[in-house]
Amino acid sequence: MPLTIEYIDPATLKPAAYNPRRIRPAALKRLVRLLDEHGFVNPVIARRSDRLILGGHQRIKANALRERPDRLVPVVFVDDIDDRQAKALNVALNNPAAGGEFDVPRLAELVGELADAGVDLPAATGFPPAEIRSLLATLDALEPPTMPEEAAAPQADILVIFELTRPQYEKVKPQLDALIAGHELTCHVRMEG
Repeated sequence: MPLTIEYIDPATLKPAAYNPRRIRPAALKRLVRLLDEHGFVNPVIARRSDRLILGGHQRIKANALRERPDRLVPVVFVDDIDDRQAKALNVALNNPAAGGEFDVPRLAELVGELADAGVDLPAATGFPPAEIRSLLATLDALEPPTMPEEAAAPQADILVIFELTRPQYEKVKPQLDALIAGHELTCHVRMEG
């Protein structure tokens, strides 16, 4: 069945009290900037019978905080879904593990292109400035040296390699992300298998 986007007053939508996804104030501010920059381009998912939000809680919050919030937001309604299915869909729609990961070198290239084009990167991408600097540093590290290797100055950088199982990586990823962002470190992650 084809999906239909309807434009709805966000005040008529009902947040799911059980929604497990939370957003920190700094991330919410970034989401507000993204909505200001790009508009409300990602529809909310809601159950038609009671207008219960299944996906899009944070976008609804961010829209309400905007200086000029959208009076109508895009919504895709799902029909014939019971409470059990609604809860499962809520978890699925909010599951970051189901969203894929960035290919860091490609992401760095895109961020570099956008920076060269004069784009306001925090507003347009949602990345905080420290992460943007880290990505651009990654891009610099990927560029081939401009002088012959024998003439290059010795590097004082230290390369640290961790070998982790996927569950170990998923467990420590938030701490690694904070360490990397907090100290403007460059990190390369290679997933095998």
